[in-house]
Amino acid sequence: PDPARCEEIIAAARAGALVGIVCNLVNDAQGLAERLRGLADTIPVDLFHARFCFADRMAREEEVIARYGKMAPRGQGRILVATQVIEQSLDLDFDWLITQLCPVDLLFQRLGRLHRHPRTRPTGFESARCTVLMPPATGETMPDYGLHGVVYDYLRVLWRTQGLVEGHAVVDFPAAYREWIETVYGEQPTPEEPAAVTRTAER
Repeated sequence: PDPARCEEIIAAARAGALVGIVCNLVNDAQGLAERLRGLADTIPVDLFHARFCFADRMAREEEVIARYGKMAPRGQGRILVATQVIEQSLDLDFDWLITQLCPVDLLFQRLGRLHRHPRTRPTGFESARCTVLMPPATGETMPDYGLHGVVYDYLRVLWRTQGLVEGHAVVDFPAAYREWIETVYGEQPTPEEPAAVTRTAER
């Protein structure tokens, strides 16, 4: 996130929100957590990813569930910077979710950690809110996905997911599940599809 977005994240936590940020790369998560800790003063910033040794990872998982799960204390805001380790299984409940772009099915998994349980939310977060961080614009038809395109090698899926997210300010569930997944994983190229996307799909 840019500096303005970082300030917005910290302001949300100061207002009592539990903010979850999901990164695709461990290095991104580590760097962002460090940046936020330098800005956040008294706001706790937690970090959770798969590169911890097993014993430490299990201990951190328990801490994350205690701080952001169904029974987590509410009132004081916190920020969790994590990787894909929180996509599935963990019963976490964020007031605001921020995520880097990922394939649509994994995006829906991440959204499952947003407003997961009925509860009173902080002011401004009464409705479920997700911010998807896009790759920087290059002026080309094909975005530069960088290492994210290595993690998720099927660029057609990333490109189509990006188009759907950018075209919808509001997403209705459960209708979006089938519509979006069928659109993203359809086998036929669309007329506006960049050649680089078609080549990776054929490969």
